[in-house]
Amino acid sequence: QYGSVTGRIYTKSPNLQGTPKELKIRQLFSSDNSRWIISSDYSQNEIRILACLSHEDRMIQWFKDSVDVYSKIASIVFNRTYEDCLEYHVDGTPYEEGKNYRNIIKQILISSIYGSSLDTLSRVTGLPMDEIKNISTILNEKFPQIESFKQEVIRKAQDTGYVKSICGRKRRFTDLSNNRE
Repeated sequence: QYGSVTGRIYTKSPNLQGTPKELKIRQLFSSDNSRWIISSDYSQNEIRILACLSHEDRMIQWFKDSVDVYSKIASIVFNRTYEDCLEYHVDGTPYEEGKNYRNIIKQILISSIYGSSLDTLSRVTGLPMDEIKNISTILNEKFPQIESFKQEVIRKAQDTGYVKSICGRKRRFTDLSNNRE
């Protein structure tokens, strides 16, 4: 996490997180016999933590039920079936339309967790601002505990000048305005 003010894990020189998921490419990495290369997937880690910290019970239950939470949220936001928002059909073949719905929601949720503005969300997703506002409104209506949690974190940060992780790590803000957007 060196160089990351948010505490989010990242790598550089080389950026191994940017390695494509295709097995052929990942097999190009090797180590000598005295070293190991370990690969792990945090599997929806940020949204999992957000669900727990905000006490968003439906999302917590979806994790317990091994539901793809991004696909489930996409199905709610875009008024589609859950299966229409999965990356793969039930037979295992790729489903591009479902992947697109899922990825839009994933980008919006992760970006908003890290404090991105609606303008940034529009740029990141390539969606028009009115669509981003609509999605944001639906998310806030359907998952009010998340918005309440985020507003409480902002309020505490404005009062104290910092936010604190559940492990006690503080991120200080030198110029935190009272603008709650």
